[in-house]
Amino acid sequence: MNSFRDIAQLVKERIGLDEQSFGAAAVDQAVRHRMEQRNFTSVGQYAQEVRSSEVELARLVDDLVVPESWFFRDQKPFQLLADEVARKRVPGSSPLRLLSAPCSSGEEPYSIAMTLLECGLPPAAFTIDAFDISERLLVAARGKTYRASSFRTPDLDFQKRFFERTPRGEFRFVPAIESSVRFHQANLVAPDFGSDLAPYDVIFCRNLFIYLDPSGRQQLLENMDRLLVPGGLLVVGHAEAGSIPLTRFEPARLPGSFGFFKRASRPAACFPMAGLKTENHLPEREPVRVVSNKSIALPGKIEPVPERIGESQGERRSKAEVSLAAIQTLADAGKLSEAAGLCAEYLRVHQACPKALYLLALIRMAEGARPEAEEILNRVLYLEPTHPEAILHLAHLAEARGEPALAQRWRQRLARLQKGG
Repeated sequence: MNSFRDIAQLVKERIGLDEQSFGAAAVDQAVRHRMEQRNFTSVGQYAQEVRSSEVELARLVDDLVVPESWFFRDQKPFQLLADEVARKRVPGSSPLRLLSAPCSSGEEPYSIAMTLLECGLPPAAFTIDAFDISERLLVAARGKTYRASSFRTPDLDFQKRFFERTPRGEFRFVPAIESSVRFHQANLVAPDFGSDLAPYDVIFCRNLFIYLDPSGRQQLLENMDRLLVPGGLLVVGHAEAGSIPLTRFEPARLPGSFGFFKRASRPAACFPMAGLKTENHLPEREPVRVVSNKSIALPGKIEPVPERIGESQGERRSKAEVSLAAIQTLADAGKLSEAAGLCAEYLRVHQACPKALYLLALIRMAEGARPEAEEILNRVLYLEPTHPEAILHLAHLAEARGEPALAQRWRQRLARLQKGG
């Protein structure tokens, strides 16, 4: 092993990370940074270090992945969880088991904990295991102290109930929630991940599938399937719904939640969590609003639609161009709500289309929905890592939010792209 590409291949083999998700320049920069930190002058010697040291491999991945997390990121998954628990929880039942992976710096597992506490569950009624490969992020998560950048939802009532302000102006959890999450370091794509763990009733595994190559996605899916009880709930990210096989999972009926129920012996969206009543279906109804945050209207679940028999690729391309042009025309005319609705419909048919997602992000920014626009721009980069306009807008949004360091990282990424590196 004596090249940057060899190291990229090693990361792919060990962790399942797909170089195309980051770009070759990002991998090269991360390797150079770690070599400088460790005083390596030879790429070959550093490659051997990565191969022999799980710690160094994890730190290299740290440099590759820029974690973006905040409390109640995308509210719909938490609404789905609250709705199910509120309808089916039986007093005195065995503790509910939940898994959050990757957990990053802890915002997601703690959002799960706050959701359950708002449902009326005492801390003893549930356990949450949170896993990540990054020890640096886990150290931050175990610190239980967060800055203003972790609070980006429109309604911050939960901040008043669950946090205390520190003398340094940061936010720390009140004692009732501090011990509700257990953090662990692990490679989620390892074939033996969780082999010593009991199955979980709920698994949140968001924004990891998109970083993996096909074999990594398959291994992660097998791990999550093995760790989820029949009828249990799996929640994935926006751009990942297409990775979940409907032969094994039943989509939840709450649009925008990107939740899936593991099929039991027969196709049924049941939810037999430990100690919860079992039902054969989820009736149509309005979701129970337990968490206090206001909803952000995300586009509905993107599902592939079979192509019409006999329709040529040219005809489909022509239709796409006309549809996107119509959306652009509505947006330019100031008809933002109508344009956003048409864009969401377009995405339900033409899943994972960076051009349409970017257009939707611009519409959301024009509407003032910056957190949602930022989320969609990240999805654009998941699908097209070299999209310069998306990178530039993310830099502007980070700057406007008071995060100059993150804005600078985005600008550096754009500069490398423009140099062709």
